[in-house]
Amino acid sequence: MRKELSLIKRQLVRKSDFLRHPIKFLKRLQKRNNAKRQIYVDCGANTGQVLKSFIEKNPNLECHIFEPQPELEEQLTALIKEHKGTSITYQKKAVWTKDKTLNFYLATEWEENHKGSSTLLDNHTNNLSKVDYDHPVEVEAIDFDQWISKELNPSKNDYFILKMDIEGAEYDVLSKLIESGNINFISELIVEFHHQMIETISKQ
Repeated sequence: MRKELSLIKRQLVRKSDFLRHPIKFLKRLQKRNNAKRQIYVDCGANTGQVLKSFIEKNPNLECHIFEPQPELEEQLTALIKEHKGTSITYQKKAVWTKDKTLNFYLATEWEENHKGSSTLLDNHTNNLSKVDYDHPVEVEAIDFDQWISKELNPSKNDYFILKMDIEGAEYDVLSKLIESGNINFISELIVEFHHQMIETISKQ
């Protein structure tokens, strides 16, 4: 048991997961340790704090991050330089369901270590931060489902962690992953949902 708990700490998995579903958890941990590739994809990397926590636990991760917010480029570039031993690919693109140029609405009020709430969507009804909907910037967006198939090209032998915080766009993006079947390559899915910002979506 002591060995398993030590592995839990190193693998950045909550102990409560082990206590609730020990067999399922240990199978997942075994898959991670035996994986051909350990992949971490961060959609909406923001200031890179979540990325940093993952690679400090496992510097051998193959990391791919997406963050279109122009103000964060310098901060993310500096973080990548600090972790030269880890493979980190940074794309200044928005995650979406098509390859196209889109309006991106920037937040105007941020917390010290959190610069989120900028969004592709212009129909937020209860945004938690102030967003300037009158002066959008144009950003390049990618078809994330196609990127997984053609660029990432994962296999069932990989351990694929997907973290997603894309301010309401997650519903369309995840729906396409489910429809294509690419959702089945994902070993761990970490999503911040924004149901409160879209009138047509309930918490349920």
